[in-house]
Amino acid sequence: MSRIHPFDPTAILHGRPRFTSRAECARLRPRSRHSLRLSLEPPITATVRFGALIADIVRSRSLEDRGRAQERFLEVLQDLNRRHGPLLASRFTITLGDECQALVYEPHRAVQLADELMRRLAPLRVRFSLGVGPLDTALDPDPRRTDGPCLHRARAAMERLKRSRRLWSVSGLGETWDPLLSDIGALSHAVRGRWTPRQLEIMEALDGVAYGKDAAARLGISPSVVSESMSSALRDEVRASDAALTGLIQRAIQTSPEPVQ
Repeated sequence: MSRIHPFDPTAILHGRPRFTSRAECARLRPRSRHSLRLSLEPPITATVRFGALIADIVRSRSLEDRGRAQERFLEVLQDLNRRHGPLLASRFTITLGDECQALVYEPHRAVQLADELMRRLAPLRVRFSLGVGPLDTALDPDPRRTDGPCLHRARAAMERLKRSRRLWSVSGLGETWDPLLSDIGALSHAVRGRWTPRQLEIMEALDGVAYGKDAAARLGISPSVVSESMSSALRDEVRASDAALTGLIQRAIQTSPEPVQ
């Protein structure tokens, strides 16, 4: 049986996502800037709500080895693009020295991507803004060559974050949803930001295993140490918060109209 691709971009012609095989999507998915313009010209992109995700390293100019931090940033983004390519309408691209952005077909997927990017870059602190909305231009593999409300909202949200101490903000889903989704994500990321290097190592080991004892075996430590770390890091609460945030973004998109420009 063929593997299932999470989203077929051509399905927006029919007004809803269509699940299809990875082989078929490989044939349909545009491969170049020119083919993208042929397959997703406006006004089609103007009727779809994309997620523009911006990530910015906090206080990057004060880092002792900023050059190495930027190299690591690029390495992580390249790996995310390779492993999560089917989710991305435009790949993760560094737009400034310590900031990147990407477009996702389904905005709720940004929660997963932000979590992974944050953990991979730890102990660096990263703030995220998510702008939801359409595009005014055709899609392009490079998000710097696209423009539209989703990107403008993500940029405005990031500028607000830089004037605060928060690490997460959502914009584009209306005055009822935006504050709620921003608060949930900000709380979750605040908890993550307090994880120690050891807790982060254990959280990474827990990914992909069914039980804490499996993570303990992987790290060569006692299961009780894993259990204590999970408890002190509020791992279950963070996971529940992420699941709630993901579901609420989906719900908001289904129930909220696109704000009038």
